[in-house]
Amino acid sequence: TARDVVKDLVRSGRLEIVHAGMVQHDEGLSSIEGALDNLVLGTSYLDSSLGIRPRTAWQIDSFGHSRDTPVLLSRLGIQNLVASRFPTAIRSAMLSSQSLEGRWSSPSHPNSTIFVHATSKDSYTIPKGFDEEGRAFLPPSRDQEAQALVRECRVRASHYRTNNLLLLWGGDAKFRQAERQFERLERVMERVNGNSGEHGVAVRMASFAEYMDAVRGAEERGEAELPDLTGLFRNYDDTGDALPYNDE
Repeated sequence: TARDVVKDLVRSGRLEIVHAGMVQHDEGLSSIEGALDNLVLGTSYLDSSLGIRPRTAWQIDSFGHSRDTPVLLSRLGIQNLVASRFPTAIRSAMLSSQSLEGRWSSPSHPNSTIFVHATSKDSYTIPKGFDEEGRAFLPPSRDQEAQALVRECRVRASHYRTNNLLLLWGGDAKFRQAERQFERLERVMERVNGNSGEHGVAVRMASFAEYMDAVRGAEERGEAELPDLTGLFRNYDDTGDALPYNDE
């Protein structure tokens, strides 16, 4: 059955199901009871239907992040969070201090900690120019195509503290033409890796759990020291075009 196929993919590590909730709940207007119900419903369904409990929450399009989030997630056994929406001033400070990844806790519950990865841009889509279902650019040569991806990786990697970089390859309503997307991705990966000794960059497909294990491993080996983050991150309240998030 399709369920058995999914279970096999998850067990083999080729598929990772992220996020504990049925949806990405809004973190500013939802009540704590509503957010908890959403997360419990999602984790219960995945446990009963597939026998898994996600390690990673996926709040990439929630407009701001509540200080209660690390408390809720950690108490459900969630270890990691991918987030994307941050106020402009806070994101700039995080970029300049290489604080886009770290341990996030609430001031009221300092022991309820999760590992958070914030995207380097206010976006979670395929890098500009490489989206085969969008505005893909056609470079004069495959070498130049690979060089363009290497440049993008170097710019983004400069904002993180380890030698690992998460490059999200997807977006809203993507992979409707999956064959084209994967052909382009595999072609550029092969070209980059074929010259990795020259530019010092190697790329591969990976699950988010693999990425986070690599980041944690780098910290454990003393290659990087990751920061401690606390509080909330209200998005768009610095632009004046949205209702401010509640601090509670």
